[in-house]
Amino acid sequence: MSTYKTIRGDLPKVVPFWPLGLPGWTDEWPALGIRAPSGPSYVPVWRRGGKTERELPVRHLPRPPGVLLIRLDSASAA
Repeated sequence: MSTYKTIRGDLPKVVPFWPLGLPGWTDEWPALGIRAPSGPSYVPVWRRGGKTERELPVRHLPRPPGVLLIRLDSASAA
């Protein structure tokens, strides 16, 4: 919920992108990006198996990106 509260001001104007392509039902690393025009990009990534590392090509960002914030939220055990 805290992540949503942080980005909700950008949500009405974001445009989606898929750094790894449109995900398939069984993909191990689905990722969805949302980009605010003239603003930040947000890229939620889910790891559902496979390798423990993955490179995400976000082509519209400069190399190296100016600011990169990584937030790790994990699902609680049910």
